[in-house]
Amino acid sequence: QDVSIRVLSLDGMCKLELAYSFINNEKNSHGDGHDLEATLFLPKQPKAAVSGLTLIISEANGSQRTVIGVVEEKATAEVRYENAISRRKGAGLLQSHSIDTLRLDVGRIYPQSVVTAVVTLCLELLPEGKNGRRLELPMLVDPHRYPLASTESEVNQGLKVVSNRAANAPLRMVVSVTETVPIVKLYSPTHPLLANMMDQESNLSPTQTLMDVDTKTSIILPNQSTSSSTSSSSSSSTYSIVACLPQEAVLGDGSVVLIVELEKETKPMAWRVCDHFGSAAIIKIPPLPAPTLTSASTNSASSSTIPTEFLFVLDRSGSMGGQFIEKAKEALQLFLRSLPTENCRFNIIGFGNQFTSLFHMSSKTKTEELTKKNKINKNKRSVKYNEKNFNIASLHAQEVRANMGGTALYEPLDWCLVPSPTSIKRRIFVITDGSVSNIQKVISLTKDRCNTNVFVDKNNNDNNNDNQLL
Repeated sequence: QDVSIRVLSLDGMCKLELAYSFINNEKNSHGDGHDLEATLFLPKQPKAAVSGLTLIISEANGSQRTVIGVVEEKATAEVRYENAISRRKGAGLLQSHSIDTLRLDVGRIYPQSVVTAVVTLCLELLPEGKNGRRLELPMLVDPHRYPLASTESEVNQGLKVVSNRAANAPLRMVVSVTETVPIVKLYSPTHPLLANMMDQESNLSPTQTLMDVDTKTSIILPNQSTSSSTSSSSSSSTYSIVACLPQEAVLGDGSVVLIVELEKETKPMAWRVCDHFGSAAIIKIPPLPAPTLTSASTNSASSSTIPTEFLFVLDRSGSMGGQFIEKAKEALQLFLRSLPTENCRFNIIGFGNQFTSLFHMSSKTKTEELTKKNKINKNKRSVKYNEKNFNIASLHAQEVRANMGGTALYEPLDWCLVPSPTSIKRRIFVITDGSVSNIQKVISLTKDRCNTNVFVDKNNNDNNNDNQLL
């Protein structure tokens, strides 16, 4: 029937809510309706993560109900979906079809009823130019990749193919962008955009013209407090802008490209969210400028072939016992399975009162020995990411225990932060429950070695000074 897209972007971290509405208007020769099942292949960005599926079922009698999706093993999910369809219940099944395509099945759409499937994706906007961000939203997949069912398959599956009307479906889109630096403009090189009002919940005035003119916005969100003030001079001020597509837009118009131009470059940011389930944190670090190639290095490997080194620093102190070490092991397994398959190196470093590396070194405690080791093995912080080393690391992650005493993070971080060779891009992930010894010393060390990106995953909800670490 139609497609509605909501784009929410905060400092380049983007949440997409894609709502696909299906309506059953089909009737047979007797005027009775058929139950329908819809299958939609929808495109997605290769690096986008699916974070939600919701079905809103509106019956012909005016009643409405909402079904919230859960993540299950593929075989289990398929069986549950088929069982629901066989019992004439409304159900949805969303699964990965390829790296850039999702398959959405929505079943038992009753006559004269509407089912809206809301798919939620999360991704990071790509850099554009000097101080910009870019988001490309593909609208349709190539129909030649996914043709309609044949007559034989229709008979075997009991399906009635109605038509492929997705390309003519109306497309509604609202884009909301919030940044911590002033926004110069928001525009689309592929579609006309219309200015819209600011989010009324923020009690802000309307935006000025925001399309293809260099209009500088300086709209300031209120502080996160109960105050109803519409502006603030605090250092946490943000800048927001909203736009939408015109009413005549349709899905078949092609990919929508959005570009945000900023007044200046952004700085590293961190967000921390806590609720009764626990806490989560995300750290956003802008990409480092590409190094300038000298004439001597132009014949060497291009930047796309430079290996990226991932060092996972795992807290194995006594306080990590129980649920915390189990969560850390799950996170580590996920990290190991998310690494790029090409030009990638990695290692796992466990620490407590001392530290040890899975590959290349035994535990060390004395600074003099660490320094000596660093000088000898500057190029041996990691191993190549291949099937053999992955299996070793995965088994290690299964068996690792919280049995190494205290939480002395400085020494392993010092070992990891030795300047990497110019032929390697290094990323360090620290997994800890907090209560780190000498926290100011650790923070100073990280600041001094700012050529390396360090990410912290803290899986304890204690409200203490460890927030400085994040």
